[in-house]
Amino acid sequence: MNARLPPVVARLIPRLGSPFDGEIVATVRAIARALKSQKLDWHDLAAAVTALAPPAQCNSEPRRTERELRTWLMAISREDWINEWTAGFVGDLLRRRSLDKLSERQLACIERIISEAFNRGVRPGREAA
Repeated sequence: MNARLPPVVARLIPRLGSPFDGEIVATVRAIARALKSQKLDWHDLAAAVTALAPPAQCNSEPRRTERELRTWLMAISREDWINEWTAGFVGDLLRRRSLDKLSERQLACIERIISEAFNRGVRPGREAA
């Protein structure tokens, strides 16, 4: 955690997941005592935890619908500039019944391919250049 936080706090936090209310309350009180001993409070603990957390990703664009993805993938599949890996990846996606269970990594890869296609002038609904 943070260098200012007492080390005992890191050992106590997992106990907050106890199924026993009494143990949770005792843990909260122990954390509060440990914080107070260093002239800290819950706000300091929250600030330390927040500082360690990865920044929240602000994605202002909504995810594409399956129909939009398939339209883009069909347009890209007809292009002659795509490499063998991209052709295989796109082909595999188009053969799937559903695109609902794609991983974040797969979705990111699709977005990179769509971005590249867009930059090359590909637009869904238009024939290959």
